[in-house]
Formats: sequence, structure tokens, C-alpha cells
Amino acid sequence: MSAIGGRLVHHALLPMLALLLIMAAPGCEYSTEYDEPRQSASGPAEAPLPVLREQNRQQVLAQLSPGPDIGRLVGGVFGRLDGASNDVTAVPVEAGSFVLTGACSGAATARFLLSQELGIVAGLPVQCGAPLSIMLDLVAGSAAISMESTDAHLAAMGGAWLVRAPAGAPAPFPLPRDAAVRRWAAGILGEPGPYQRLVVGDLNGPTVVPDGAADATFDVILACQGHRKVKLTFTNQVSGAVIATDTMGCTGVRTIRAAVDSGGFFLRLEPEDGGPGDGSGAASTGSGMFGYRIVPVTPRP
Repeated sequence: MSAIGGRLVHHALLPMLALLLIMAAPGCEYSTEYDEPRQSASGPAEAPLPVLREQNRQQVLAQLSPGPDIGRLVGGVFGRLDGASNDVTAVPVEAGSFVLTGACSGAATARFLLSQELGIVAGLPVQCGAPLSIMLDLVAGSAAISMESTDAHLAAMGGAWLVRAPAGAPAPFPLPRDAAVRRWAAGILGEPGPYQRLVVGDLNGPTVVPDGAADATFDVILACQGHRKVKLTFTNQVSGAVIATDTMGCTGVRTIRAAVDSGGFFLRLEPEDGGPGDGSGAASTGSGMFGYRIVPVTPRP
């Protein structure tokens, strides 16, 4: 699956088709204490949440139009970005090239993830107010689209559409393997900030990664592709003591909090389904891979 090496293209996409309007129609709203206008000490009251949500909904729809004819539309997701809706849309797809476009309003950023059976194919990090697209190749089966934001206001809205790539569209320019894996991981996990690192690699069997992070508590945010499940084991490089263990599915992102003493840690990733090329029928059509972003939380005393 070659979302890796996909090409990001800034542009407006997709028409106000009847189907899309049905998917994007506002749902029922229930009054809460948050729905009341809020008076600012220095200005007029803020509009109620239903009004703000509708404004953001219209902004997202405007960003996602116009676009291709309905014959190329495969599916999409539309809803709130504050985590309340947890919208995930799964649609059947044939093998081929597709374009995923996302937009958002009411937050600074949002991330759209597209997953198939054996992992997250691509992550689309969007700056709200400017829609973004990526071209990717999918295998026949089901494709699930989800969205998330870590800085969303209660009124924030997001939407994404998946369409078949136009006939004759140029294939994404292939990247060297290392660069392709890093692009895949950064799209899903985000680029590392200050004092953070992004670590990536192939995952075609049991793999041990040494990491020098030490003397602090860290959040290790992981993604994988090419396997149904991967067992994770963190051990101290000096003492051999087990720091943390977990098992993750490759269709989601997992965060492990690890308190690491001096010496750093080893991370062992062990696919539980054999992996690519094992002949078991449980492998992906391409090479397995992993990525994690390590974020310091607190220093050790």
C-alpha cells in the first residue's frame, strides 16, 4: 500500500452534491450549559454552540467544493472535532489510486487517518482553513476514514472525502524507502516538536530498537503497518528490567507512557501474525513498517 511516497496537493475539492449534503447535514443538538451565550468582559456575548457549529460546518463545506463528479466519490466523514462524535466511516474500495481531501474549521489543525485491514495507510495533517489532499494506492477491501484534533474548540468541525483518482492521473513520485517510511509516520504521528524525536523503520519480523532517551518519563506514540497486531516490550538497556508491555493493532495509534532510568531503553516490536511475506495469508501486500514519536513528559528526580 503506497500511501507512503504519496503527493500532498493544496487545493479545494469536491462539489455540493446531494449525497454529500446528506452526509454533512447538521444533526440534532441538545441544550447544555455550554449552549448559552457567554458574556466577555471586554465585548459582546459569544454565539451559542449550535450557531458556531453551523458556521464552522458551512466553512468546511465551502473548502471542500467544488470537485469531481459523483461517479468518482467513494465516501467520507463529517462531524465534530472535539472528540464527541468519534466519527469513523468505513467504505468498500477496489484496488487502485484514490485522493483523500480533508478540511476543518474552528481549530488550528486536524488530522485525517485512512486505514485498511493491516494498518494505517496514510495520515493527512491539515491546517484549518486550507484544505489538503493526498494521492494514495489502496488494495481491494474496506477503507476506514477517521479524524481528530488536539486543539479543537467545542464548535470545531471537520470533513474529508475519498474519491477515485482521475483516469490518467500521474502516479506519486516514488521516494527512497527511508524517506517514504518517514513521510508515512510523520503524516500519522506529526512532525516532532522541540525535545521530541521521530523514529521509523521496517517491521518484517521481530525488531529491536535502541533508544537513548533516559532519566525522564516519556510518551511514546506509535503506529505500524503491514500487521494485524504487534506486541511491544520496553526494557532498560542497562538493567534489563521491563519498563512497559502492550499489544497494539495497526489500524490505530497507541500511546505508551514509560518512566526510563539512566541508560535508555530497548523497544522490541514483535508482529503476532507472521508479517509480510510469511505465506500465512495474514500479511500485507507490501513491507511492514513502524514509527514512533517520543515526547518528554516530566524529568526524573
